[in-house]
Amino acid sequence: MTQCDIKKLIDTDKEFSEWMLTFLFEQLNALYTKEVIFGTYNATKRFEAFVLNRSDIYKSVPAKYLAQYLNIAPETLSRIQSAIIKNDLK
Repeated sequence: MTQCDIKKLIDTDKEFSEWMLTFLFEQLNALYTKEVIFGTYNATKRFEAFVLNRSDIYKSVPAKYLAQYLNIAPETLSRIQSAIIKNDLK
């Protein structure tokens, strides 16, 4: 769909307009949350927030991509995971 088509739908279809507004607010909230997490949390907290919020995909994403997404070195991610496992076993 082109931007022009979407604008026409928003102008002519009230349900689509309401859906689009809801969708945009959800995306804005997700972006804000991500900015807060990445702007203020250290590497460990970023990892914990990711696992808490995206546990559904945590196991299926290779560690190198997860580290890249979290903006940390793969070695750092490995150390964080090891430390968390050690703490959970205590």
